[in-house]
Amino acid sequence: LKVALDCSNGAVHKLAGEVFRSLGAQTVVINNNNDGNVINDGCGALYPQVIAACALSNGCDMGFAFDGDADRVIACTGDGKIIDGDDIIYALSRHLKQQGRLRGDAAVGTLHTNMGVEHSLKKLGINLFRTDIGDHYVVERMLKDDLMVGGEQSGHIILRQFSDTGDGLLAAVAIAALVKDCGKPLGKICDAEHYPQYNKNVIVSDKYKVMNDVGLYRLRVQCEQKLGDEGRILLRASGTEPKIRIMAECKQQALAKEMAQTLYDYIVALDD
Repeated sequence: LKVALDCSNGAVHKLAGEVFRSLGAQTVVINNNNDGNVINDGCGALYPQVIAACALSNGCDMGFAFDGDADRVIACTGDGKIIDGDDIIYALSRHLKQQGRLRGDAAVGTLHTNMGVEHSLKKLGINLFRTDIGDHYVVERMLKDDLMVGGEQSGHIILRQFSDTGDGLLAAVAIAALVKDCGKPLGKICDAEHYPQYNKNVIVSDKYKVMNDVGLYRLRVQCEQKLGDEGRILLRASGTEPKIRIMAECKQQALAKEMAQTLYDYIVALDD
């Protein structure tokens, strides 16, 4: 395999290339400077379009982008399609299920895990258990139920066959090994359905007051009713910033965008 690696000028700046070459891959390594001033600076998992362009222009089979401390990974196909954490959870869970090694016939995601991916897993007889956002919540649920695969859309992937913590390089190797074993390109392995998600953030003066507003609660219920069974709303206060985060998800992108904008406009007016 020919693999592109974006090391984000961080923790795996030296190791990622060495690991993949030791396993027999050809590598194209970018953003592998040992300079703490440029970690995550327009590169790595936070900017997946960079690895996508690199893999495409260099004729690679796939690419992997890590974040600065390398507990996250975002992948891409040889033709530049971005593969997020939800895709990776789907592919690895399906593979273990086919081998009869997926304990509990279940995987763990978060409130952000795409609804389309959840439905694709269900068609395979795999349940998705959702936790609050944060990889520590994912690990907690995996340990509780002794499950094998879990993670976040952002690229935290936990493979309990090997470790109880997120490890981007380990997840990248696991995905590359899966491609090699199956003899199929990454895009054919990560073929779960995805519903359009529309995200908006609102800076507010008092996020707790906003989240406890009765009118906002009623509006959210109305929006959820419009989305029906094929959509959902996620509304939460940021844990670290004065922001309300809005996510609307639906098979119909225009409807998801409309519901997110409706909630956004209400919160802006409420906070004036």
